[in-house]
Amino acid sequence: MFGAAESGNKTTAWILRVVSAVVVTAGIRTFLAPLAAIGAVIPILGHVLGAGANFVGFLLGLAWSLIIIAIAWVRFRPMLGIGLIIAAVVIFALLFIRGHGKKVAAQ
Repeated sequence: MFGAAESGNKTTAWILRVVSAVVVTAGIRTFLAPLAAIGAVIPILGHVLGAGANFVGFLLGLAWSLIIIAIAWVRFRPMLGIGLIIAAVVIFALLFIRGHGKKVAAQ
């Protein structure tokens, strides 16, 4: 009885984590959507900006979700929580370096 309840709780927790990550990612992608609308004046530019906004929104949503999940896990599973924080920091760093590199190349 306790094993079944524990299994059900784990399943519910993972479903909620995945749904939360999808909602955060969708929210960030929606926030970045006006970039594609502005670029839609030139059709190919709108598609490129839309794809870029979706990709960046996905990565930011993933990193943000990892940070929230990691903060919750640091108390009970410190190594896993710290690993997730490191993964999120790496994602943020890659986005920052990639964005900064394009600014330098454009100048």
